[in-house]
Amino acid sequence: MFINSASNFSLTCASTSSPAATYSWYRGQQAMEAAGATLTLEVIKGHKFGSEVGAFMCKAKNAKTGREVASVPVSFAVMDPLVGPKVTGPSTVLIAGVSAANLSCAAASGSVKTVSWLKDGAPLVAGGGVAFFANMTGVAIAPVQKGNLGTYVCRLANPVNTVEASFKMVVNYGPEPAVVSGEDAVEVHDNVTMVCAAASVPPATFTWKFNGTLTAVKTAQYLIKMARYKNTGTYT
Repeated sequence: MFINSASNFSLTCASTSSPAATYSWYRGQQAMEAAGATLTLEVIKGHKFGSEVGAFMCKAKNAKTGREVASVPVSFAVMDPLVGPKVTGPSTVLIAGVSAANLSCAAASGSVKTVSWLKDGAPLVAGGGVAFFANMTGVAIAPVQKGNLGTYVCRLANPVNTVEASFKMVVNYGPEPAVVSGEDAVEVHDNVTMVCAAASVPPATFTWKFNGTLTAVKTAQYLIKMARYKNTGTYT
């Protein structure tokens, strides 16, 4: 069992006795400089005990009868919690199919026992250009692709706590082939809306052509109010 060094953990000893018993505390066979029915974590740390598993017990003694009894030992170690997790990632612009990216993860203090990674809430797995460092404290992606865009979470754990930190990776790509959606045929005087879509990070800019001639429209939507016969043609 491990105890968080930042907790308010304590051990309490109780024994039926008349007159009231006095208490002493031991780690293994070594007496501790602690008196009273309660042994606090601060006292344990003050003795430099706890970094390794040890058996703690108390002894209760009746001063009149001279009888002394020992408790059942409780075994545990004290461990510092993990504090200040941080993921460090690339600060330069990433281009799909060209750039490489490394992510690294560490805690400011505490002993890390296990490391795991998630991407957009799901476990991150190796493959497809993704590889883990030998100790799992880092991820290498080469080259980055649009599918690598997302939020990466590093989860650090030890027996007393778990902490995590995140990094949002932006991968620039596209634009991919544009697709225009809209009605193939409309009635005269109808309003017509056509939409151009093309996956891209950052978002693409748009231009429209009508029958091969560049128009003034610069948005993803092309709106025609009160369509007329002269609007018949090919829009790209």
